[in-house]
Amino acid sequence: MRDAVAFDGSADNADGAAGGFADGGVGRDGVAGVVVDELEDHALAAYSASKAGLIGLVKSLAMEFARTRLTVNAIAPATIDTPMMKDTPAERRLADRESIPVGRFGTPDEAAALISYVASVESGFTTGFAYDLSGGRAQY
Repeated sequence: MRDAVAFDGSADNADGAAGGFADGGVGRDGVAGVVVDELEDHALAAYSASKAGLIGLVKSLAMEFARTRLTVNAIAPATIDTPMMKDTPAERRLADRESIPVGRFGTPDEAAALISYVASVESGFTTGFAYDLSGGRAQY
């Protein structure tokens, strides 16, 4: 159920925003996704399908709105080391970090730099793309 909500909520928000931006003649729309975090999750098939659906949505919206100069992209992050992580048990943090090939979590500055680029005028030719911000752990 949570995966259907994740997909439906993202689809509704992205579609609504895309229509508003397209009316203005230029803009950026984004869909934030997540990389599979627990490979042993019993609902992995539904979770993976919802993420694949989000990437498909991004690609479809990108084609639909390309002539309006609206770009639509996704960011697929692994764990980003934010203050929210302080409540995560140490053993879970260690296991999560070890599952990332570069051997560390992403930083807020790295995430902000990517988001800034995706939202910038310089990325105007890039649309329909899922940016991997996972330290090499992408599962899509």
